[in-house]
Amino acid sequence: MFRSRAIGARAAFYMRGSEGQRRRLPKVEPIEYLEFQIQIEQGRDGEYPVTVTSAAGQVQAMMRLPFDPQALENEIEALHAALRPDEGRRRKKEDGPEQEAQAFGQALFDALFRGEVRALYNTSRYQAAEDGKLLRLTLSIEPQELAPLPWESLYDAQLSEYVCHATPLVRYVAVLESDQPSISTPPLRILGMIVNPGDGSPPAAQDEKQQLEEATSHLQALELVELEWVEGQSARSLVQALERQEWHVFHFIGDGGLDRNTGEGFVILDDDAGQSRRLSATQLRWLLSKCKSLQLVWLNARVGARGDRPDRFTNTAALLVQKGIPAVLSAQLGANSPATETFTEAFYAALAASMPLDLAVTKGRMAIQTEQGDTPAWSAPVLHAHSPGLQ
Repeated sequence: MFRSRAIGARAAFYMRGSEGQRRRLPKVEPIEYLEFQIQIEQGRDGEYPVTVTSAAGQVQAMMRLPFDPQALENEIEALHAALRPDEGRRRKKEDGPEQEAQAFGQALFDALFRGEVRALYNTSRYQAAEDGKLLRLTLSIEPQELAPLPWESLYDAQLSEYVCHATPLVRYVAVLESDQPSISTPPLRILGMIVNPGDGSPPAAQDEKQQLEEATSHLQALELVELEWVEGQSARSLVQALERQEWHVFHFIGDGGLDRNTGEGFVILDDDAGQSRRLSATQLRWLLSKCKSLQLVWLNARVGARGDRPDRFTNTAALLVQKGIPAVLSAQLGANSPATETFTEAFYAALAASMPLDLAVTKGRMAIQTEQGDTPAWSAPVLHAHSPGLQ
């Protein structure tokens, strides 16, 4: 059973008045950003052209990956294993999971933020502080082989901090088409869906559902969030649910991957006969287009998902945004885990408080770091978006 919490700092954005009416605490002030935009272009032999643009200037440089392909694969697998608690406890390495994440993040940071890029980054940080703005890093990655890298773990050794602890980090995706209405909150309307194939455990699926209910229970009690569930596991069931009313968030717990033949990501749903089938990112986007108010898709791996890597949704997320979904969060912490519950509660509390989406993700990361301690799980959520504003 999941623990029930009193309303804490993460959820206490609102309170009830003496007569039971919802009363909102002082509204979050609009946040001004100074953008630090990094574009990594196609390269070869492990070297990639990089263009960095900010209000403080623009520079071009070359980035060389700090590992050869095999070493990079080993490092990523070690980091992913650290995100799986059972495997993490069985590992015999001297360094703990946080130390591994920091070492990898520092190597990645040093490869990208070097020379003029580092100088421009320092200048931009100083300018943002002087102007009373929040520095935001938007990362545009063209090479497909670099997309699965955990850029969210970038670690600045000079400042002794992870970049995304102080700076919202968004993976920017150029959009082919866009129709982005604003989120009218409260309440924030969330449509949840759990797909648990025939070989999965129904009790595990029920636990995952209960976890999301628990993580949002305080917000639901305050009428800041409405959470409903798709009745069924098929595309038809999803469409019927999407047509019931306006939704702001589609929260999917299931499995997916990358089709090596087509190069396109997919999620797994059931067909009308109850058999598992792949639904490509293009097909999923077509289904979700039925809901014009949708602003965010959350893709999270269920317990026991067959995929051997937690980055299974990276391609699907990027393609959904490219085809018009405003933002996709692939928080691959593994459903039904303490880190997932912590992140979910903090993230939705911030979002219901009208915080920008990228800052809500940062709040969720910090909640994991505060409550879960020595774990790199805070770096697992990946935010893809096509709008730098994300309001």
